Amino acid sequence: MKRLFIAVILCALTLTSCAMKIKTEYVALEDIPDSYTLEDANEDGCVIFENGDITHGQERWDKFAASVPNEKASVRLAYYYTLDHYDDEEYYESVKDEYPKLFVEDLSYDGEYYTLRWFEDGEELVHRYKYMLRFEGDAPTEHATYERYVHYVLVNDNTVTWEQLQWGILSSYMGDYIPHHTVYTDLQ
Repeated sequence: MKRLFIAVILCALTLTSCAMKIKTEYVALEDIPDSYTLEDANEDGCVIFENGDITHGQERWDKFAASVPNEKASVRLAYYYTLDHYDDEEYYESVKDEYPKLFVEDLSYDGEYYTLRWFEDGEELVHRYKYMLRFEGDAPTEHATYERYVHYVLVNDNTVTWEQLQWGILSSYMGDYIPHHTVYTDLQ
């Protein structure tokens, strides 16, 4: 009886671990078809962000974030954007057929650098960063649609703050821009 119980437990654990296995090998970015959909991204095990907020793959992200910088790791990110109706009717009409949009990026850590790779208009873009920083805090105003935020940002200076990055974006015309790339956002 004891052996049967142990066999059942081992079988259950094996099935559970298979069901929870995280996909780590993907089709090459350059081979993703134009017909690739949000559903495809979900089936492929991407960490999915819809209109700037994570919606699927939190476990995959957590596994990646916990692995680095102690070991090599990679994750595929999918960013899906829809278009809300704009007050500027002319602008809305000019861009509405371009949405929804899906962007897929590969993020990897090789033990020294974070590499972000994607294709834009058929051209491969690759950016490397030394650090991945986690920022979290309260919504910037009482009118925000969320109460708290969590962002993971790739940077080459591990002393920058979220406020400095935001200021750099707003005042980039004054040369204050700090090179960075936000790869994760959770608005709570």
